[in-house]
Amino acid sequence: MSSLNALQKDMLAALDADQKKEQLNDAKLRAVAQKVEYEDFEKLVLGAHLRPVKPRSQKSADVSKPFDGFVMPKYEGASSSSAKAPPRAAAAPAAPTTPALPSSSSEFLRAWRRQCKTPAERYAYLRRLEPESMPLLFRAELEPAVFDGLIGALGWRLLPPADGADAQTAAEPVADDELSWAERLLSHTALINRFELTLDFAEKATVQTIARLFDFLRDAPAGDGGGRLDAPALAALRAAYGAQ
Repeated sequence: MSSLNALQKDMLAALDADQKKEQLNDAKLRAVAQKVEYEDFEKLVLGAHLRPVKPRSQKSADVSKPFDGFVMPKYEGASSSSAKAPPRAAAAPAAPTTPALPSSSSEFLRAWRRQCKTPAERYAYLRRLEPESMPLLFRAELEPAVFDGLIGALGWRLLPPADGADAQTAAEPVADDELSWAERLLSHTALINRFELTLDFAEKATVQTIARLFDFLRDAPAGDGGGRLDAPALAALRAAYGAQ
């Protein structure tokens, strides 16, 4: 009898494990289909086993029905008759904080999503990074949406707006050290694991911006700060991005 009970418990545990696995898989598929960010993806997966609350029963509806028209009397405090206090002056908006340098991809993504909303903020954040650290930060892969934002930030800083575009570019001219840094950032980003997959899921506008960036790097004058890539290096960079 005890062995039968143990067998029954094992079967129930196995069924429960299969059900949870199926729920987790369904939650992941829904999250991917909805194209949610990582935090929302995590919430959907963690709550995969939860069930929606059932609507109230007819019995509870009958109990609460006599109170549907009941309204609580208005409460007036002792100070309601006195003159209203003058409104306080609005607090000055807090100055934007500069994200700290990340030591992992999770720290980078947290700052990127919460504190880097515009191309200018994203470029300022990227500018603080050493390009050589990109393959170390993103050891597994680089999300296509983050890659889209990275290329968009470079395009905002280096390129004039495309025909018919209303995007505002940076006002200051591009310095030689910025040009050299941008070249190194593109080169080391291409070394991230599964970069070909990142390119496959990049937006069409990102691919177009990459082509314009390469044209800019080809035509930009070489200066005292490092100038532009030579022809072989630029050809290698184009090949890494699948560009002609």
